[in-house]
Amino acid sequence: MIKVKLIRYDLNMDEEKDRKEYKKIKDKCKKLKYKVFDYIAMGEKDEIPEGEYEIDTSCLFDTQYNTIKTKEHKGYRIHDWLEPIYPNRRLKKGYYLENTEELKKLVSVTYECKYCGKQYTQEEATKVKYCKKCRGSDYLKEENYNLIILTKIGNKASKGKLPDEVIKDIKEQQKETFKQQIFKSNKDKLYSLQQDIEDAKVEYQGYLWLIEHYIPIENVIYYSYKKTFCFGWKEPIKNRKELEKQLKDFKWKFEIK
Repeated sequence: MIKVKLIRYDLNMDEEKDRKEYKKIKDKCKKLKYKVFDYIAMGEKDEIPEGEYEIDTSCLFDTQYNTIKTKEHKGYRIHDWLEPIYPNRRLKKGYYLENTEELKKLVSVTYECKYCGKQYTQEEATKVKYCKKCRGSDYLKEENYNLIILTKIGNKASKGKLPDEVIKDIKEQQKETFKQQIFKSNKDKLYSLQQDIEDAKVEYQGYLWLIEHYIPIENVIYYSYKKTFCFGWKEPIKNRKELEKQLKDFKWKFEIK
């Protein structure tokens, strides 16, 4: 369990004591090697409260993090140092994190695939070296093969080349992916055709029943998507009660409009 402390500040640079306080904050963040995340303020209403937050370590980033949800909130995305830019540039309002030593240490020994984002421990990365999760992706092109070389979080993608055996494995897995896609597509098509046949049978049997019982079908339509015969789809049925009597033995789902 890794927790950090979020410290908020709200300062006015027209005040000397606030200027001194802001300098302390900047010096502290600089010492922690934080880079400020600033953006044009859009009238934020739900500011992240000051306090202690547990970090979700299942997916890490180098300068921002997700917090674990609690009964009080659904989880936040927090930054090392965040400071919105207000129209009045003399206002300095934002927050920074403290007690991040353990978190930063974990980030420094976590590796990731720059293609799919899967993360690995340092021990796993040393052993695997190249991401195995996305090798079968049909979107992975040769010009992007270098992205599966595992690199530390925050580092740029490696420009190295993959060993021949890894490239061979990628191509074999992509062939298998293609085969599975064709199989699924064909299976889905057969299922769709079977559904069409079943719907056609119901539609035929329903219309046949209506014809045999001398009920006009010009104002009837069968909606296969909801398995329902609709009476009055062109114009409303005037003699509704009489039609209901005629349909008392109609065994298919229907509606009258």
